[in-house]
Amino acid sequence: MPTSPFQSKLIPYEKEIFDLWYHQRATLKTIQTHLEEKGVKITLAGISGFIRRRKAKADPHSSESARKQTKKKQTPVERAIEMLDELSSK
Repeated sequence: MPTSPFQSKLIPYEKEIFDLWYHQRATLKTIQTHLEEKGVKITLAGISGFIRRRKAKADPHSSESARKQTKKKQTPVERAIEMLDELSSK
């Protein structure tokens, strides 16, 4: 699948890559093999760089990332109180 200049060819496979990396705990080599089966040739360093750059960015179409963006920043005291509430509810 061709992409525009200055865009990664891994963008269409982003959800698959993150699922393999974070949920299935696949190695970079396993991800590379999975992508090669789909016709995408890329180096291990390319996959690693893609994961590093993309993990910090929230998906604007995801409802979870939208919730995180709207949540106000907590003070350390508010965070501690929230953590204590969570622990006491268990």
